[in-house]
Amino acid sequence: METSIGQGKTLVTPFHMALIASAIANDGVLMKPYVIDRITDAEGEVVEQYEPAEYKHCSRRAMRPFCRNICAMLWRKEQRPS
Repeated sequence: METSIGQGKTLVTPFHMALIASAIANDGVLMKPYVIDRITDAEGEVVEQYEPAEYKHCSRRAMRPFCRNICAMLWRKEQRPS
């Protein structure tokens, strides 16, 4: 339970980790998160439409240490005997 809400030893939520992973995959572009893509009325007509929007751009230089740490962590995990 603690991990799912970002408490205890893990101080980041799965949602935040997904945002970080998407920024890495998007070449440093952090997108503004949204949960719904549109609002419709009772007849099914679109009242409001949400579009993906850039929130922040992280430079490659700023992301390099983070990516290096992630790769090292994955490498150590892979090297453990099963």
